[in-house]
Amino acid sequence: MGRISLTKRKLLVVLAYFLIYFVWGSTYYFIGVALREIPTFLLGALRFSVAGILLLAICVCRGEKVLYLQLIRRSAVSGIVLLFVDMAVIMLAQRYVSSSLVAIVASSTAIWIMLLDVPSWKNFSDSDHRPWHAGRIYRRRDALHGTVESGNRIGRSQ
Repeated sequence: MGRISLTKRKLLVVLAYFLIYFVWGSTYYFIGVALREIPTFLLGALRFSVAGILLLAICVCRGEKVLYLQLIRRSAVSGIVLLFVDMAVIMLAQRYVSSSLVAIVASSTAIWIMLLDVPSWKNFSDSDHRPWHAGRIYRRRDALHGTVESGNRIGRSQ
C-alpha cells in the first residue's frame, strides 16, 4: 500500500468516525421506527438477510472464499449468539422501551465483557494485563475466527 498523506489520513479518520456515529447511532432509531409497522422478528430477518447478501457480494467481489467449511464452523457460534440472541433481544426490548435507552444498554456490552473478564486477567503477561490493551481483544477475536500464525485468515484467497 502506498503512502497516504497526513491530511488525507486525517480526513479518512474523520470520515470513518462520521460513518460509525451516523450509521451505528441511527440504527436503534430506525429499528424503533420500523417496529411500528413490521413485526419484531420479521424485521430482524429482513435486516440481516439484506446485510448478509450485501456482505457476501462484497466478499465475492474481493475474491474471498467465504464458503470455507472451517470458517463457517468457527463463525457459526458467534454468529448465532449475536444474531439470534443479542439482536433479537434488542429488537424485542425496543417494543417496550425507548431506542435511546436500548442504544445505551447495547453499547455498554463492551464494558460488561471487560468487567466480567477480570478473573482471567491474571492469565496474561504484564503487557497484556491492561484490559484496554487492544492487542488482547484482537488476538481473542482472531483465535475465535481462525487466524493462522502468519496473519492470513482461513478462507481468504491467497
